[in-house]
Amino acid sequence: MRYFDVWNGTELHPHREGNHIYLSFSIEGRGFGAVAAIGSNAPDSSFNRFLRKMHMISLKPLKSFPVVWNPLPQHIGSLKTTRSYTKIPEGMVLIPEAKNYPFESNGVMIEGNELPT
Repeated sequence: MRYFDVWNGTELHPHREGNHIYLSFSIEGRGFGAVAAIGSNAPDSSFNRFLRKMHMISLKPLKSFPVVWNPLPQHIGSLKTTRSYTKIPEGMVLIPEAKNYPFESNGVMIEGNELPT
């Protein structure tokens, strides 16, 4: 197995003591951690890109971000009209209509349930 510190985007090098394997990595106080275990084959290119991105993101410590949450303002943007098709495009699947589908929306923000002050 190969082990990766997903949060920091680095490969971990385990050490064995008897029948146990140990991984050592740091986690910032009140931070996050995630480990991926992958078979002995090399990870694919998309996983390697993901690790590089996580490595760059994690260079800025969480404690450097504000502790007070502020919602991001939402903006209405224009969308292009969807093109009409006479036949179903390749790779698309028809999803049957749902009758009496209950739909509920609560709140006005992407996150949270309150209007910004």
